[in-house]
Amino acid sequence: MSEFRTDAHLFEADGFRTCEFCGTRTDGYVRTCCDAGLLADETVDAHEVLRRPLRPPPPTRQENTTRDARQAEMIAWMTATFGEETRAIEERALRFVEEAVELAQAVGLPLHRFMDVLCHVYGKPPGDAAREAGAVGVTLLGLCAVLGVSAESEEKTEVARVLAVDPEEFRRRHATKIEAGVAVLAVGKT
Repeated sequence: MSEFRTDAHLFEADGFRTCEFCGTRTDGYVRTCCDAGLLADETVDAHEVLRRPLRPPPPTRQENTTRDARQAEMIAWMTATFGEETRAIEERALRFVEEAVELAQAVGLPLHRFMDVLCHVYGKPPGDAAREAGAVGVTLLGLCAVLGVSAESEEKTEVARVLAVDPEEFRRRHATKIEAGVAVLAVGKT
């Protein structure tokens, strides 16, 4: 008889089960995720797991309901985690570029195509930062549409995942970026 670990840390939204700790989404039949918060001996029959009603989604934090609210929440978290230095425009731009490149890599964009775009953009005069931020949002919506994912849902899931991780883990990750020369300032240093 198949056994699954208990799914007390999963909630249902949009027809999927989602891990509240790592953000993994499944259709309820195939499940792999961090199994956060579970004891090693917590197992139940697979059929019992599928019959069990899922927990409702965790309550949405009031301050996390709009994108502007998430933006304010995340810069406050970043400042509390990394210090005022994290508010430097160059540092924020580097972190944004890092995530954008990781997304491009994840969808299979070849490095030479990325470099072509990079050279093309840097061969033109700089645009207006606010307008370019809007363009980033629009192009992200288009990419998510063709990938079949909800940009808003994934953003909310990522905010919840980040807030659930010990900030010290992010400080360790940032230290490796400093060592690699891809971060502007050391945390806590000016």
